[in-house]
Amino acid sequence: MPIGERIVAGLRLTIVLRHNRRVGCRYCSEDISTGFANGFTHMKHLLATGIAVASLSSVAAAAIQLPSIISDNMVLQRSEKTPLWGKANAGEKVTVHFNDITVETVADEKGKWRVDLNLTKAPQTPGELTIAASETVTLHNVVVGEVWLCSGQSNMQWNVALSINPAEEAATANYPLIRQFAVQNKLSNTPLEDAQGQWVVASPQTVGGFTAVGYFFGREIHQKTGQPVGLINSSWGGTDAESWTSDGQLMKSDRYAKSIEMRKMSFESLGDAQSKFETENVEWENKNLPKDETNEGLAKGWAKPETNTADWKTMRLPQTWQNAGLQHNGIIWFRKDVDVPADLAGKPARLELGAIDDADITYVNGEKVGDTFSWNAMRNYELPAGTLKAGRNVIAVRVWDHGGGGGIYNGAMRLVIDGAEPIKIDGDWHYAIERKFTVDMSKLPPRPAAPATNNPNQPAVLYNGMIAPIVPYGIKGAIWYQGENNSGRHAHYRDLLGLMIGGWRKDFGQGDFPFYIVQLANFMAKADAPTDTNWAKLREAQSQAASTIPNSGLAVTIDIGDAADIHPKNKQDVGKRLAAIALVKDYGQAGEYSGPVYASHRVEDGKLRVTFKHTTGGLTAKGGELKGFSVAGEDGKFSWANATIDGETIVVQSPNVSTPTAVRYAWADNPECNLYNGQGFPAVPFRSDAAK
Repeated sequence: MPIGERIVAGLRLTIVLRHNRRVGCRYCSEDISTGFANGFTHMKHLLATGIAVASLSSVAAAAIQLPSIISDNMVLQRSEKTPLWGKANAGEKVTVHFNDITVETVADEKGKWRVDLNLTKAPQTPGELTIAASETVTLHNVVVGEVWLCSGQSNMQWNVALSINPAEEAATANYPLIRQFAVQNKLSNTPLEDAQGQWVVASPQTVGGFTAVGYFFGREIHQKTGQPVGLINSSWGGTDAESWTSDGQLMKSDRYAKSIEMRKMSFESLGDAQSKFETENVEWENKNLPKDETNEGLAKGWAKPETNTADWKTMRLPQTWQNAGLQHNGIIWFRKDVDVPADLAGKPARLELGAIDDADITYVNGEKVGDTFSWNAMRNYELPAGTLKAGRNVIAVRVWDHGGGGGIYNGAMRLVIDGAEPIKIDGDWHYAIERKFTVDMSKLPPRPAAPATNNPNQPAVLYNGMIAPIVPYGIKGAIWYQGENNSGRHAHYRDLLGLMIGGWRKDFGQGDFPFYIVQLANFMAKADAPTDTNWAKLREAQSQAASTIPNSGLAVTIDIGDAADIHPKNKQDVGKRLAAIALVKDYGQAGEYSGPVYASHRVEDGKLRVTFKHTTGGLTAKGGELKGFSVAGEDGKFSWANATIDGETIVVQSPNVSTPTAVRYAWADNPECNLYNGQGFPAVPFRSDAAK
């Protein structure tokens, strides 16, 4: 995941480091992330990448310029006013046509234009959308449906390939009407106008790179409503909620003014701090990471078309090589023969490989065409005229990975040649292992800390880099999985979410759209006695936000976490519980969407009788005796309580508390708790003595 930029020969290059949960990261903090080996020492690759980026900015502006999110395969929100926007020549008439709808506008003095389409009656079938000015741009395979913004930290970023049963999930992922736009990780001191990314259609080859929570949520919505679903995945592991909140909203609270000032100062004074970090980081990599000083595969001729690969094995791509059964890190070469018709030979083309974990060097017919250091950047390499031959062409990709899944794992894989249908290159590829790495990352010292400008945990930097650029794209609502990083600041989290959500709603300009929160799952060791923890209080803040912020909701996951892993793999149930809320609240379907919610309690002869809302189907204790309750008297000292179900109430008492006045349930990092309603939803953790 990107944590900063490096200035090389006057060019600003994104340096990508990757969080790897096998490093022993307990709280997803960026300063113990792992990265690509010798990333800073491969200067020629960095320079090549930077020059390529710089060259793009020198190209003359086209008559029609669109943000990345307005592109092929996109899902447009079904709405009376669905925005489309871009740039053209100043004063130029712009005409947008889609299905039977035609809308015209005029670009302003800066060339900016926007139209709103009424798509309430648009069909669900894919179509073409044209935008015409002095030139015409045609966007293909566009559908109208339900668009949801999926944001937060690593548990939202966690993809399908890392969830439970990834092979089975991929095998059944034939959903051409479910698409994802993954916003590339980017922090910024000021709001950006565009975000890097592309729309990807869900398929067995691509779904592994989808946000797992988002995909399982979207799949449930699609299956239950029949509507196409678009998922905008804007998430970054190990990040604070403050980072996703705009400066304007944060400045409404005196709490954040100083940190905003410090952030702006740090961006203005990169200089010595960045230089020191780069030097220390090179020293750390040279000392600790595997060296990649020779390209052994290239020396063996593995990029050359004439090389015999009959003894190479095969792997279906895209997917991570760990999902394919290769449980190691290192360097692997992938090769594929592609047949190009004679009438297309010699034409300029674009090679699209999707995302590659962590780094690649790519060759076509023995000639290098590009390289990238980034575990989640889409590889789109331009092929000059004359690169492709009539008949057999050989694509060879050298992939370098030292942590995580490894391989070519997400996105469309194809050759795009003007005037022709793209040539698909997914499916079976030959592969050979150049080298295996044996470094135990858990035993390495921490990587040097990046300077503040490279730190995603600064106020507003992710809002600026990853939310502002997609505004005002039409959305139905948002789902949010974040809070681990804010557990130490739980007292302010409810108000902070209010600021963040209010800002998003204002900026998108689509009213109080639905906002559904995933409550933190159970994690860490179980407590022998009643305790008071930051995670319990953060869950309370999430619950309070969901109950006080208009049009919000809470998905409880207190029963599907993992004591040893902050990233529980069961993302299927998380998505389903979020979808249950939306199906009832937003799509008018009948049913329950919440577990029991504390309503009140009263004292009865040394006992407390607790009443609940959302008791559909009655109350039940899964697995036998009801667990998870504690009570306290006026002294505030809590003891475990015996709890019994009495109709739609719970009676709790403890021999250690003669006159109970307060009750708590599931109040711990990883509580023993088993209260559900008859629809299978777990009860929301609570304390009756909560601070108001």
